[in-house]
Amino acid sequence: MEVFDISFCSDGNNFVTVGNDCTAWLFDTRNLTESSIILDYEEPLVRAAWNHSLNSHILALTPMTGKDIVILDIR
Repeated sequence: MEVFDISFCSDGNNFVTVGNDCTAWLFDTRNLTESSIILDYEEPLVRAAWNHSLNSHILALTPMTGKDIVILDIR
């Protein structure tokens, strides 16, 4: 998989990656042996951004065509 973007949560405990396999992966920095697919989209995802509040659970993801913005609440 080619990773197009990585974004770290402001709490420092999580980060998300997006790439050419059309998925968004969530990682916990305290246990990097496990990860979860939080979105399987119909086209590659190229950008990821967290809401920068202290206890952020909101992610914005942009697909390759740029026509949509996907908002996820990962709680």
